[in-house]
Amino acid sequence: MMRRIDLPVNTRLDVATIIRGLEIFQGDFTLQTCFLRGEHDGQPIDNTTPEELAAWYDAVRHLRPRQIMIYVIDRKTPEPNLQKISRAEMERIAEPLRREGFSIQISA
Repeated sequence: MMRRIDLPVNTRLDVATIIRGLEIFQGDFTLQTCFLRGEHDGQPIDNTTPEELAAWYDAVRHLRPRQIMIYVIDRKTPEPNLQKISRAEMERIAEPLRREGFSIQISA
């Protein structure tokens, strides 16, 4: 999903590499994540599915950032088939981690 959303130039870049890079901060960082769904070039994009959220929750628990900021798309994007996630859904996404004591700021 990361490749579909970010379209990285480095085709070898993956989430595991990004997580290893963040580990060096030992939790002293703010993790920012944009949640969205839609379609790009006929491919579905949705990082709010139960599977995607489970993987994100696992990464957050592993990295233990001091602050988490989650947000939605807030302006016109190059891809017209992306949808903004509702504030209520963002609250549902944040709730499990908030119950565990993570500090989460939502911009929706």
